[in-house]
Amino acid sequence: MRRLLIVLASSAGLAGCGFVYDRKLDDTYRLVAIDVLEDARVCRSLPGGDCIGDGLPGPAVFAAGADDRHLVMARHPRGRGIDRSVTEYFYVTRHRGDPPVSAGDVVGPLTRSEFDAEAQRLRLPAFSQRISRLE
Repeated sequence: MRRLLIVLASSAGLAGCGFVYDRKLDDTYRLVAIDVLEDARVCRSLPGGDCIGDGLPGPAVFAAGADDRHLVMARHPRGRGIDRSVTEYFYVTRHRGDPPVSAGDVVGPLTRSEFDAEAQRLRLPAFSQRISRLE
C-alpha cells in the first residue's frame, strides 16, 4: 500500500511539472530531472509519458547507459548538497520483459575501480547520456 501511494504521489507531481531534463536511454528507461538538474535519476517509462524510479539509485545521477542486459549509472551523493568529490557507480541487471527492478538487481554503490572491473567482466554498456553540469 505504501509503495502504491508513493507511485501515485510521484505520478501526480510529475504530471503537473514536466521535466527540466529528459533523455531516452532505450525504449524502457530514461535519465530525467523533474524540477532541477540536481534531482536527476534514471526511471522506467510508463504509458502516457510518466516515469517511475522505484528501486533505482536516486539523485544526483549525472551519467547513465543501457543495453538489453544492464543499466549503468554514476552519481554524486547528496546530503545538504551534491558532493562532487565522491562518485558512486551502480549497475542493474535487467530481466526479460523488463519487470520492475527488485533490490537484488541493483549492485552498488561501487568505487570507480570496482565498477571498471565489473564493466569488463560483464561487458556493461557505456554511459550514453551525461549531464555535464553535474559532473
